[in-house]
Amino acid sequence: MKIFGRIAAAVVAVSLLLLGVAAPTSAAPGEIQGKKFATWNLQGGTDGTDSKWTTGVQRLVFGYGSEVSAHNVVALQEAGSRPPGTHRNTVASSVIAGQTYEVAETLWQVDGEHRYIYFMETDPTGHRVNLAMVTDRVPDAFYIVPGSSSIERSRPSFGVRFGSNIFWTVHALSGGGNDAPAYIRNMNALAGVHYSWLAMGDFNQDPAALRERMPRGSTDFPLAHIEDSGDNTYQGASELDYAVGSIDLAAGVTAHVLPNLAGSDHWPVEFRPLPELSDEDVAVRVMPVGDSITYGVGSLDVNGYREELYGGLAYMDLDPDFIGSNSSGSMGDPQHNGHRGYKIDDITEIVKRDTGVMRPNVVTLMAGTNDVQSNADVAGAPARLGKMIDTLQAESPGVAIAVATLVPIKNDPAAQTRRDAFNVEVRALVKDRQARGQRVELAEFGPMTDAMLFDRLHPNDRGYEYMAEEFFQAVMTMRAKGWIEKAGSGGDGSGCPAPGGGWGELGRIAQGPAEAAAKDVHGEVRLPDLNGDGRADYAVLTKSGEVYLWTRTTEGWSNRGRVADGTGAAADRVRFADMDGDGDDDYLVVDDEGVVTAWRNDGVADRGGAWKAMGVIADRSGNTVPQELGPGKYVQFADIDGDGDDDYLVVHPHEVLGQKGVIWGWLNDGVFQHGRSAWKFVGWIGHHKSDSEGPVDVRLADMDGDGDADYLIVSESGAVNVRRNNLGSDPEKWLYEGVFTKGVTAWTSRGTMAHGPAAAAHGEVRFADIDADGRDDYLVVAPDHSVQAWKNQGTNAGGGGGWATPVLLARPSTYGAGQQTMFANLNCDGRADYLLRDPAANNLLYGWFNQGEFTNNWSPKKEVAHGVAMGFPVDIHLADLSGDGADDYLVVDPENGATRAWLNKGGNQADPG
Repeated sequence: MKIFGRIAAAVVAVSLLLLGVAAPTSAAPGEIQGKKFATWNLQGGTDGTDSKWTTGVQRLVFGYGSEVSAHNVVALQEAGSRPPGTHRNTVASSVIAGQTYEVAETLWQVDGEHRYIYFMETDPTGHRVNLAMVTDRVPDAFYIVPGSSSIERSRPSFGVRFGSNIFWTVHALSGGGNDAPAYIRNMNALAGVHYSWLAMGDFNQDPAALRERMPRGSTDFPLAHIEDSGDNTYQGASELDYAVGSIDLAAGVTAHVLPNLAGSDHWPVEFRPLPELSDEDVAVRVMPVGDSITYGVGSLDVNGYREELYGGLAYMDLDPDFIGSNSSGSMGDPQHNGHRGYKIDDITEIVKRDTGVMRPNVVTLMAGTNDVQSNADVAGAPARLGKMIDTLQAESPGVAIAVATLVPIKNDPAAQTRRDAFNVEVRALVKDRQARGQRVELAEFGPMTDAMLFDRLHPNDRGYEYMAEEFFQAVMTMRAKGWIEKAGSGGDGSGCPAPGGGWGELGRIAQGPAEAAAKDVHGEVRLPDLNGDGRADYAVLTKSGEVYLWTRTTEGWSNRGRVADGTGAAADRVRFADMDGDGDDDYLVVDDEGVVTAWRNDGVADRGGAWKAMGVIADRSGNTVPQELGPGKYVQFADIDGDGDDDYLVVHPHEVLGQKGVIWGWLNDGVFQHGRSAWKFVGWIGHHKSDSEGPVDVRLADMDGDGDADYLIVSESGAVNVRRNNLGSDPEKWLYEGVFTKGVTAWTSRGTMAHGPAAAAHGEVRFADIDADGRDDYLVVAPDHSVQAWKNQGTNAGGGGGWATPVLLARPSTYGAGQQTMFANLNCDGRADYLLRDPAANNLLYGWFNQGEFTNNWSPKKEVAHGVAMGFPVDIHLADLSGDGADDYLVVDPENGATRAWLNKGGNQADPG
């Protein structure tokens, strides 16, 4: 993972907010939730009796009808000679350049309410340009810092601390605010790693100018983040009033200009915290979009800014996945949508094609270089960029977009002038989109210099490092604002591999706890979703209930170690189910009587997560679950009402009330929030008439993709009876599905969904898509490996569809004893191929490739995998690990679940020896 100095510093800075690793006492973002802050330059109020205090400040502090809310902390500049209220004491004092500065406390009472005013005289001759802060409670501490030691007129500033957050009032010198960088350095140094800080005030310069002058740390990363409203705050002509602070705090608020309350030439600015972030990180699926600069031209490894940005996001545990229909460079995830020589409209066509399929939740966008450098309707280029943003938002709703200004153009003054004008419009475009509530953030490349360029247009490695830092900070700011949602369904657009290449060894992709054999760590494999990313994780559950976890990443599997210590309950009593609808599974223990004890999953797959004990959430007392409903082993959890959280079901395989497969159901109506009283009894919601003497095999699975579980019974002969869930809030509304074999219409009438032949058993029934129509067909494999198949012609409640007349699909002329029939898509054509696995020959695979007709029409027999000598019996699975449409070869140790894999790279068609 490649992280250079600048972005490494960014990672450390952002960690204050996102990881809490740098500041043991930092809880800054959470401490400001529900509070409001403001700053206002009073333009030299005379004293506490001045109307600017008695009318303006009073309204700003206590609130003024529907126009202005009350504020918890207000920073004031040019506060006059003295504040209103009763002087209490001096709370801070400091000697700076031979001058003593003191902060005095005053109690201000208005209409039965009171506030605390803190006042420091910084204008001992004019008694006008002084500083004040008004707070709703007594701060925990007070601080005074100097301005610039090299500027004679520079004044000190003071701040107050609440918890781990320091709030400052600042008034930089007129004529350009030349001492503002000194304030930032001094405030940042005082806060150190222990405190977050926010300086509110009049910086006497535009935010863009201060960004260019922003002091940087030892690793050349900016010391602070600027949060501005984007609107004029001084005489209706310029923006001078805003906030600067540590990135964790400043990026966690949003700024708005308030009405001018008392005739100052400055308007007050309000800062409100953004919604508090979830404890669970959202993985970022990033589409880098642009031209040859996004491609990486000019960097030694042709990765451009992408590899360093990827490294920073990965370090932040955001599980980045870079996507696009183009790729370049040496990095491990080289996909992007950077296209050399493309103008804005050309790029828009590409992203319109790709975005709806790949569904990014983050886009890093820099486009327009080729329009500007070739002077192609530059005046209209910002509007074309806006249309590209519209396209991205339409094709991937909710996407967060970091929009960049252009890098410099060297040795071409005319083009550089056009670039500067274009950048002005890009900044205005971003501000306009933000004002309209869109998730668009600026990545500012304006301060880049010619020394950061490789040639006339393209950055060098130093320039790309700068770009990575700015894009990283923009993405982190969007995350702090709560703009990054879970990515929608999509892939990376890489398509199927070209023929040739065989199997590529991945090595061990899922390590069962065999390495801990000395500690006797063994168990069964479960596939819960413990990190809430919508993908099954790989978990090993030991006999005592311990859980060892591996989660899926772009590079394979990430070993999360032991994430649950177990409760002493046996593994067969442990269930994983999502009880609160937050997307990740919780840990449940069901005893012999059906009593359920639960532990909520609070990010256990991530650093710092934990299980929260919720106690007993269901028992057999009262109205929760009647005692007579049988043992706990009959308890299942599934979402039968489609609301996202799992419900409590008692499923009877034996006869109850004259029926088999009876399900009694209790809907989960917020049991983690409201306790056992939140179970809603919905009664008898499923049953099955059966003439068989033994128990019935009831299964619950979502057959129609609508989010709720359907009711299936698999008979002894392999017949499958399905009842589609149409419950909603009515337990009587199961839709009974019809016979789907032998030409009988499905989904319309009560009956068996699939009649297996009389001799078929459970293990002989298979489902695979034989004809690449997207629907799995019904297959029965005989002992001689011949296959009868029923084509799935579609199933819908309105009638039609169903299963066609069965055909003899395959019959090998020769086969060996002990060989096993498998189906998998080996060549990425969407059709299942026919395979024989030979356990006696190291699990060698013979294959017949599907020629595309629903008949016994296959390619000649091929040896598609030579097998692997493991020295002990193993299970073989074929599954698509890489998402390229072709199934890969997995070897699983049945003792501990350890899995090795070989990627299917195509060309696996050797003639058998």
